[in-house]
Amino acid sequence: MEILLAIAAILVCQGMQALDDFLSRVGVVSLAHGMLLGFGQIFVAKRIVEWGGSSLGWMVVAFVCITSVAVSLYKIHRFGTRWVFAFNFGVVIGLLYGGISLT
Repeated sequence: MEILLAIAAILVCQGMQALDDFLSRVGVVSLAHGMLLGFGQIFVAKRIVEWGGSSLGWMVVAFVCITSVAVSLYKIHRFGTRWVFAFNFGVVIGLLYGGISLT
């Protein structure tokens, strides 16, 4: 059950990232924006896992981080502009901060 909750959390977090990518094309993207998204992904993952009766552990945080960083690396490789680098750095910081503060 915990694996299914972790997969659900990862899918929701990737959906958040895709929605954020779409919205960022019409707005401003910055380091702080990336940090907020990263923290938000961990926050949502925690709520999903707790809803299922489990607790957010470092394994779930690690899987959310790995999938988010993989998407970020793809974006850097494909669209390597300065704002993408700052945004993705912010996502990593937000993920780590969320993992530390919410576990």
